[in-house]
Parts: sequence; structure tokens; C-alpha cells
Amino acid sequence: MDSDPNTSLTSNDKPKCFRIANVPPNWSHDNLLNSLQTIDPSLQQMDRDEYQLSLYPSCYGSTQTALLNLRHCTEYFRQLKLNDFNYPSASSGAELVIDSHFYDLTPLNSPRDEVVAELVLHYLSVPSSC
Repeated sequence: MDSDPNTSLTSNDKPKCFRIANVPPNWSHDNLLNSLQTIDPSLQQMDRDEYQLSLYPSCYGSTQTALLNLRHCTEYFRQLKLNDFNYPSASSGAELVIDSHFYDLTPLNSPRDEVVAELVLHYLSVPSSC
């Protein structure tokens, strides 16, 4: 894959996970799947073992967050830029937010207290010319 973070996914990509934010709070798994199939009709042609869709309460606010794991990216998802957000409008008027640049880290719960996280970075050797 190109090192340019704004390039699209290639056609020979690996399985890919997409985050779908701003899912209305009253939507079920089926509502979301139907909306995604309207946005990307090729999802209707996929077998259930080619994708996994999981729905969770959003960490902030009253919406929900979903994860869509695709064994093979469809043309629609392949065209998404790696470090951009996509804002497709669902048939119900909801504006979903789809991205794939959450670096394998996304909250999948609705915590009662303040969200606290610790990030530990490994020491990297920096060239002396910096």
C-alpha cells in the first residue's frame, strides 16, 4: 500500500474494519444493515460470513457506534480515503459517519465516569541530525 495516507484502499486489500458513528439511538442492527445496503447496494450480495456488523452504545452522547468488518472491501468502501471521514445520508435522514482511521482503538461502551486512558510509547531512537 502507498505510504501516502490519503490514498484509497487497493483492490487486493486485506480484511478491513470500518467504524460507523452517529447511528441513531433507536436503530437496531437490522435498521443499520438496511441503511448500509442502501448506501452500498453491493453489501446485499454478500454472504453473512463475508462481513460482521456490531452495534454498541456511543462513548459520548446518545447515539450508537458500529463496527463493520469486511472480508473483502466493496467498491464503495474501497473508494474511501484512509484518513478521511465519509458522511453518507441514510434513507431516514440520519447522517452516519464512516471512517477506518481509528488506529484499532475505539471505545465500545458508555462509561459512567470520566474516560481515562494511558498511552505507553516505546522509546524510539531519533537521529542526531534532528
